[in-house]
Amino acid sequence: DSLKDQLKHELSELRVEVHRTRTLVGDYNRDSDFELPALTAPEVSVKSGDPNGLNYHHRVLLHKISPGKWVTLTPDLDLEIHDLNVRRHVVLGRHSGFPDQYVDEAYVFEEISRNELERQKRLAKTMGSILDDGEIADVAASQWVVADPSSSRFGKSLPFELVGDISGIGTYGVVQWDGEVEYVREMNIDDISGFVDERKESLGDLRTLGDHRDGAGKRYLGFKDALNLLRETKFEDWPFLGPRAVREYLHAIRDGPGDLATYHLSWVRSSGVVAGSAIVHEHHSLCEALRLALSKDQIDVSNLASFEHLTRRLLTLEIAVARSPGSPDFTGLEVVAEAPVAATGQAYVSSMSSWITEKLKEKANIQKQSRLFKEEFLKKTGKGVDDDDKSKKWKKQKGKGGKSSGGADGSATLNKLGLQSPNSYSQSVLSSRLPLNSTQQCVCDRVEQSLAMHGGPPDGLTCEKALETLKGVKTGYDGVPSNLAPFDSSKLKILATSVAPQHIKQFLPPEARKLVTSPQDFVLKPPSAEQPGFRPYWDPVLRYNPKKRLGFILDLFKAGLLVLRPAVASHVGVFFVKKKSPDAIRMVIDCRGTNELCQDPPTTRLGSARCYSDLRLERDDDQSESLAWGREADVNDCFYRFSIPELAHYFGINHPLSAREWRQHGLEFDTIYDPHLRHDIVVDDDTPLYPCFRAVPMGWNWALFLCHEAVLEIAQRGAPWEDGVLREKRVTPQLTEFRTILGVYVDNITILGKCKTDVEHRCRLLEKAFADAQIPITWSQQSAVERLESVGCVLDLKNGVIHNKPHRVWKFALATGALLKRRKLSSEVLQVWTGHFTSLCSIAPWGLAALQQVYRFIQKSNGKRLEVWPSVRAELKMASSLAWLTWRNLSAPIMKTVETGDASTSGYALMACYPDEQLTWQSMRVHEKWRFISMPAGLKDAAIKPDLEQFSLLLSDLLKPVHHDDQDETSETIGYVRHSKAAAVSTEYGQQVLNSLREGSMLKTSAARAQVHAKPSRRFDLEIPALVQPLDDYFADSSKYRLLWARRWKYVDENIQMKEGDREKFIDFIALGRTMLMQLLQCYYNMTYT
Repeated sequence: DSLKDQLKHELSELRVEVHRTRTLVGDYNRDSDFELPALTAPEVSVKSGDPNGLNYHHRVLLHKISPGKWVTLTPDLDLEIHDLNVRRHVVLGRHSGFPDQYVDEAYVFEEISRNELERQKRLAKTMGSILDDGEIADVAASQWVVADPSSSRFGKSLPFELVGDISGIGTYGVVQWDGEVEYVREMNIDDISGFVDERKESLGDLRTLGDHRDGAGKRYLGFKDALNLLRETKFEDWPFLGPRAVREYLHAIRDGPGDLATYHLSWVRSSGVVAGSAIVHEHHSLCEALRLALSKDQIDVSNLASFEHLTRRLLTLEIAVARSPGSPDFTGLEVVAEAPVAATGQAYVSSMSSWITEKLKEKANIQKQSRLFKEEFLKKTGKGVDDDDKSKKWKKQKGKGGKSSGGADGSATLNKLGLQSPNSYSQSVLSSRLPLNSTQQCVCDRVEQSLAMHGGPPDGLTCEKALETLKGVKTGYDGVPSNLAPFDSSKLKILATSVAPQHIKQFLPPEARKLVTSPQDFVLKPPSAEQPGFRPYWDPVLRYNPKKRLGFILDLFKAGLLVLRPAVASHVGVFFVKKKSPDAIRMVIDCRGTNELCQDPPTTRLGSARCYSDLRLERDDDQSESLAWGREADVNDCFYRFSIPELAHYFGINHPLSAREWRQHGLEFDTIYDPHLRHDIVVDDDTPLYPCFRAVPMGWNWALFLCHEAVLEIAQRGAPWEDGVLREKRVTPQLTEFRTILGVYVDNITILGKCKTDVEHRCRLLEKAFADAQIPITWSQQSAVERLESVGCVLDLKNGVIHNKPHRVWKFALATGALLKRRKLSSEVLQVWTGHFTSLCSIAPWGLAALQQVYRFIQKSNGKRLEVWPSVRAELKMASSLAWLTWRNLSAPIMKTVETGDASTSGYALMACYPDEQLTWQSMRVHEKWRFISMPAGLKDAAIKPDLEQFSLLLSDLLKPVHHDDQDETSETIGYVRHSKAAAVSTEYGQQVLNSLREGSMLKTSAARAQVHAKPSRRFDLEIPALVQPLDDYFADSSKYRLLWARRWKYVDENIQMKEGDREKFIDFIALGRTMLMQLLQCYYNMTYT
């Protein structure tokens, strides 16, 4: 008995570890140990009968129930009860191999993991507790959990079906879960919560944010979500002094624009920095590095010294630009505004800015004291004081709004143009001790009237804000507008309506309808092997958030703007720009890639402000009656009311889904139009389909032409009489010729008439025409009025005056003042400024004569910032003052005297004649520049030979009327030639061209000859302005003229364009009345009014 007890004691203390191997019993290596780690129970080989002839079975003793009675584990991983008191067994020693006499006949374990062994031990303990007489033990259950703190599944239990796929050692392993490899660990269920709490603070690597993916399985982490995961940690070896900047900087951006891409665009617009400069490029690159680090790399930038360095560089750029937008100064910094994003567009980082300010406090103090010393010194010496006092006294004397300054500048500019004296430009008053003569008084009255007409400055509009607004349409270095607005579905009005675009072909006139009917011939370029690669611009929110982009696409489907296509020819992007109202944005389609695949559209002849300025309003005997009446309407969502479904695949959105997925999102369709087969087809559920714009996209190069022609065609339907239609480069119809005049500028419709009842009646029929077309319009007035705003101008029909909107003039004048403060300017800014000035001068083109050196400066700078030339500053100042004078008196009588002159760099001459008033008026109606449009090559060759017969034949073919199937044969319409646009005019012009080519002809230097030698364009325009009748022979008869003077210039170095500027109004025969002509005459007669 004592020997038996001693044996049991030794067995209970024995640790037998078995080596893990996949070798079968028959291939087992006798010399190796079969080791089972962490086994604390004895192990025996029990002999028993086996049908396969194996007489010994390997057992692992897991739990003791009673003396000699154990719960054992079989090689088949089954638990059995074995009584060693009645069974033969052989005890294996620690780290010993199988005995040689048994190994060939033993049924042993295959590979078994530590985890499986531990699990079996727990089950055996539970079974033993049930069979034992003692109290049942509470055995803790175990579970596999994700143990990587950086994983999004950290602490989650592994699904049971994945437990068998674990690869690892012991209680540690890795497993693939939904395509992602996760680090897992087996532990007691009671220990899981403590483990998660313990590791939550560390979250693994402090430099990472985890592995986050979107619905498509791509790495993506939203900006705001990434900021919530940043955990700024203190490091003893942090290389930078002062407070940390990254986290505070990013939180300021989150509280402001909301994301890094929008923040960069907002900063460029608001800071005043020069668009396209090196600082803007660097700022964009640094912001993009931060965005990629958070969204793609998913690293904790607040704990990385490299990104601390990048962020501090961003702060340096922004503070330098905030101090001097035009010329950033890196030698000192201003105090940062107390807001998430300051008014200058700069992010507010309080602690970082405070630290920088402290470091520069001493230097700034020295600079301040130096400035104060200079000011005090100048006061004592009397220098620099008179000008300030004089300007303050002048402003105070003349009142608010700077009108007196505008008058002084205007007078100085007119003196400069008229007197050609450097001293004349320094005069700053409108009166002198001598009384004004009639001409001077007329000019003085006009200047004062001009300033009174525009009123005071708009509230809150400063020079810098005006310049910022002026540059709002300028595109940035990335080719997109700088007045971008972030996506906000609540501000996009088009999403709240159901547009239902209609095929534009039914609304086009026959000439334009032919182009749309055969787009392969007239709209699209011939297919080429090399398609231009282009990546359209997308709103940052929609580009980087597929879920929001899909929601936006579905909203466009609900609005009726999209269709599905099985393939696309070109991709487009979508972005948004600000509208006048802050609670609304406008959607713009980036069609630049599509435009590369399309031919240039025909020239769009809009009813622009220049057309209205050529109106001649005659007053009746009743002076109290208005000269005319008018009313204006807007077409609601004009571009989206029309569609060209045959070309929808050229406006595809690169967000394809299968047909099944589109149906799951609520889209219902049975067939899909295939643009290649040109008919509807049935698609499978797995066929990928692309969303495409069915509406005419704003941004397509043909959209303006097609929509304008469609609106004009609808407006003319149902007219009770023939309307006079306003079109650029066409003779302006007059109210003496038509009862009503129709002006269309794409979605803007204006009706003018002499009689109010005629205007009201015409408006009712126009409203009915658009209602029949199912296109809504909105009237700006309840009825016909005497004063209205249209195409950027104010039409004062009661007094017969047209002028630019006062807000536009004030904005231009104040923005010019901001430009004059800058030492350097770039060509891009001046190009935008010149465009605005040209637009203001559309109703008074003579103002453009003030510009000459500006064009040279733009060409010279070539995108670079150069120091502004004094001559350019002078022209900027002149243009600013001339902007107030850009208006016309439409009721002024025609000047009886017509003056013709010319000038060279050395001298000038002027002659006068006195034609009949009707002859002068007919000559004035055609602008001279129209006569210089290039002639077709065939006509030019026939004219040079000269071959009158061939010339007439070619001209007749081009002008031959075309009859369409859907048109009455009695009505004639001008047909479109493949590469030209024809218009019906008299072929007498051909004879005039031939006559002009003959040696000795009076017309050999005329516009007709200039057309013959003009450079041909790729697509020529053959239209009415190109083939107008020449001037009457009266103006070519030298006997009709008398010489006024022929002199040499007093200042030969002056700009000849400036000298000729106002007189060219006479050369063009656009004499609009004595009021303007007397102002101009003072330039010719070298008169002064100072």
